[in-house]
Amino acid sequence: MAEAGGFGPELRGVTAELTYWHLTGGYEPGKAVRLFEKSGDACQAAIVAALRGLETLIDQYDEPDRCYLAHPHPALTPRFSDHAQLARVAEWWLTADEDEP
Repeated sequence: MAEAGGFGPELRGVTAELTYWHLTGGYEPGKAVRLFEKSGDACQAAIVAALRGLETLIDQYDEPDRCYLAHPHPALTPRFSDHAQLARVAEWWLTADEDEP
């Protein structure tokens, strides 16, 4: 994003490295793993691939007929969800058995 000027022209620059940050909040709060050091062909290829993937994802979510699931995997429902009230999850769960034939 910085290389493309996403943070404004004053923060635009060449990518020096790509780093994956694994944050856990546990005893070991996290670690940073360098994926690519120094800008080179592999680093640039990864940047281009990530940008294309992001653009594809944005295009998919921009489809007017796309539905947005509050809980795409019901067996993996989080204990707390910031979007549960907005999605009216509790109301839908109360009527779930009524829709069954």
